[in-house]
Amino acid sequence: MNAKKRKNTDRDDTMGALQETFNAGIPEKLEKKLREMLRGFRQDLKVHPYFLNPKKYRYYKWRGKFSFSRPLARFLLLTGTAVACLVIVITLFFDNKSATWADVEEQFRAIPACTVSVYSKQGFMSEPIHAQYWIGKGGRIRIHNDGKITFVKKTGL
Repeated sequence: MNAKKRKNTDRDDTMGALQETFNAGIPEKLEKKLREMLRGFRQDLKVHPYFLNPKKYRYYKWRGKFSFSRPLARFLLLTGTAVACLVIVITLFFDNKSATWADVEEQFRAIPACTVSVYSKQGFMSEPIHAQYWIGKGGRIRIHNDGKITFVKKTGL
């Protein structure tokens, strides 16, 4: 049997099973149980607070506590948000002066010392190796690596 005939046969079997399922009646016991559940649901629905006072439950109870339900408060909130966003954007784009190399060098010369910690790994599962570098005024350098400390005095280039 080729693939096309097998596909049609499978489809016919599926349709046959569906037709059999939908044409068969519902057992009396099951139908009675479902109708009883539906009657109980309808009975509970009649005394639900949403149907007793629909205006009170028009929105969620917490929604009235927020300012979105009042037009003036909503307008003020949205206006304030827009102004805050505008101030942030203007500050970021127009007040940001880029530093020159002279500014960076001047700030580094003002610092009495600088410390850098570096963690590196040889492989994915290996333990990290910690190295610490300290540079002070006058060209003094200290390197702390693997439990060893090395002192260096830089005298010029």
